[in-house]
Amino acid sequence: MGYAFELKYKFLCLPNWLKWIYYVVLFEVGLLLCFWCEVPSFYKLAEFSKIMEINSIMLIVKQVGHFSTWLILCLALIIIDLPKIYKNGYKYLKRAAFLLSSALLSGLTAEILKLVIRRERPDPLFFNGGVFRGWDGAWWKSNNLGTPSSHAMVAFGGAWAMCVLFPRGRIIWISAAVFCGLSRMVHQAHLLGDVYISCILSYVVVRYFAKKFNIT
Repeated sequence: MGYAFELKYKFLCLPNWLKWIYYVVLFEVGLLLCFWCEVPSFYKLAEFSKIMEINSIMLIVKQVGHFSTWLILCLALIIIDLPKIYKNGYKYLKRAAFLLSSALLSGLTAEILKLVIRRERPDPLFFNGGVFRGWDGAWWKSNNLGTPSSHAMVAFGGAWAMCVLFPRGRIIWISAAVFCGLSRMVHQAHLLGDVYISCILSYVVVRYFAKKFNIT
């Protein structure tokens, strides 16, 4: 325990540029591992879609990636904080605003990055992972582009925000987002790399808004 604490302290004392290099290298290693596993995971997870019970569960957990799910949770937070808002003003709306911003901006970031990365969704009949679309034609349309996954990014954006607001339930929030990402892979709508990128980028978005709203 003492050795781990010492390592953590030394890491925190490093200059910021060195920390960023460490994070980028870690991200790249994870991405390479995801690309390496994409072909077997694509075919293996597709088999579960043929099982009716699992397919039904995947359709349910997919809803975690819908913005409307997090909007309902935001309204619930407003109702919970209503007495504080009534007595002390609108500053107590920040929890709901933080959750809403995290989910919404995560989804918007995904849509913008799809147009930049331009990696297409996998073909359910023939694996075409790694195919990138050119800039000719209607380059502003994101239909059939898969990296990152919008559903997974909204799900993880909301989940990371809930981890900040209610850290004791972090296992529930992260599990919900993970299963949402799995549902997209089971239905062959996305690849492992798409979900991984969504997970990491949404964390960056949430960290930004946590600082913005002064929520720790």
